[in-house]
Amino acid sequence: MQEAILQKVLERYERLKAARAPLQSVWAEISDYTLPSATKRGAAGARPPQIYDATAPRALARLAATLHSMLTNPAQRWLAIKTNPMELMGLTEVMRWVQAIEDTCLEAINASNFHMKAQEFYLSLIAFGTGILFLDEGENTNGAPLVFRTLPVGECVIAENEHGFVDVLFREFSMTARNVLRQFGEKACNGAIREKAEKAPDEEIRVLHAIFPKEDYGWSKGGGKPYASIWIASDWRHILKEGGYYEFPAFVTRWNTAPGEIWGRGPGMESLPDVKTVNKMTRDILEAASKIITPPLDVEYKSYLTPLDATPGRINTRAKGASPVSPLYVVDGKALPLTDAMIERVRQSINETFYYDAISLIRADRMTATEVMQRAEENVRILGPTYSRLVHEYLEPLTRRVFGIMSRRGAVPVPPETLGWYAAKVRIEYLSPMSRAQKMSDVAAIQRALSFVATMAQISPDMLDIFNFDETARHVADITGVPAKLLRSAEEVNRMRQERAQAEAIQRQMQLVQQAAEIGKTASQIRL
Repeated sequence: MQEAILQKVLERYERLKAARAPLQSVWAEISDYTLPSATKRGAAGARPPQIYDATAPRALARLAATLHSMLTNPAQRWLAIKTNPMELMGLTEVMRWVQAIEDTCLEAINASNFHMKAQEFYLSLIAFGTGILFLDEGENTNGAPLVFRTLPVGECVIAENEHGFVDVLFREFSMTARNVLRQFGEKACNGAIREKAEKAPDEEIRVLHAIFPKEDYGWSKGGGKPYASIWIASDWRHILKEGGYYEFPAFVTRWNTAPGEIWGRGPGMESLPDVKTVNKMTRDILEAASKIITPPLDVEYKSYLTPLDATPGRINTRAKGASPVSPLYVVDGKALPLTDAMIERVRQSINETFYYDAISLIRADRMTATEVMQRAEENVRILGPTYSRLVHEYLEPLTRRVFGIMSRRGAVPVPPETLGWYAAKVRIEYLSPMSRAQKMSDVAAIQRALSFVATMAQISPDMLDIFNFDETARHVADITGVPAKLLRSAEEVNRMRQERAQAEAIQRQMQLVQQAAEIGKTASQIRL
């Protein structure tokens, strides 16, 4: 049974790899011009870099760093957990439990290698249009619970489920025989692998890692985990390891896709024609400048008694009657400024493709707060669709898996009974600068409305009854990212108001008693 399923798995991998084949040449060009570090070059037959202009690599690095700071900044609380219904967040025990979960998840993420690998993920996502971040659970309970890896898109093939989310991943890559033996153990390896590990430990072996829903083939291994995991030595079709995952461990994120596409397309692919053009133009200018400075020479045969030496200050002895050296042809340098202007236009086009204007918030020396807010809203409209895709394909599954891993390790506190009474559910929300910027339009609308109502209330004070100022304050605090522990619960607010009302009532009674005593004293002094 397992052998028949293995055959189907391998056949599926070959089909998906054939579907990916047309993209390989495009990815290779993007690697050459935009992300050269992603191209593997061996010692023999090495392909030299073809970069003469660094506009695209700089734009890629700048956009990747900006996305990291806008989405998953390690210095900020970029995720929040809420309850559904939302009214339960007003209860003190629920608010503290939610805060504890947020702290646990963020501390685990920041203590892992996430931020190092996230930067690689953003580079791949922007350059190739698809980024794959893999989250493994630490095997040692005393060690780091989260282990992240960024997978090269050229080693992976993917498939979507009926909802358009990736739930199948195959990755074929090379490992040395020594590392295969160390990772999977001597018992799991066949005789050929053990022999290679002994005689040629650095010889590479092709390994295929397949992850798919168990229901696809009725795979029985891996316990109650819904996703199957199979490690296969490709050359021998030998299973090295079988297991599974509780959550899909690979966060396959696409920058954007056209209808019917599985693999994404991003700024790196969109800018490729301009990048190749500016590299060609820059190379031609360098060649032209070189010909102007050191042009090819026209020299008569045996016109010089000694080998010609163009070193400054050298003396060359010319034969009597021989013509002096002259340039073979003259390159007109007047066209170079025009070419520079053309190159600058292409560079500007590349920067626009990599959202240079959108990520450069303040371009003028002085901008008012209103201008900054309007610019932020404009930038969010540009990056909004991409951000929404990042949330659904990257941030949400990432947080769910982190929450699941930490729960299984017993690091998440027990939920309060209140949640069980209301059959409440936990939902994920994000507090990144980009998400806050998307919501800042609500704050601006509230400010305008309250300013108008405050003016009109001088004529009709009853207008203030329209607003629920408690909910307004909580809504603004939620949008602007105020930590929940800084806000009092509804119970605490009601108790404080009751105590304040009682104190005011006692104060009024004391004032009435004092006034009555003064009246009595005054009346006793009146002579009838």
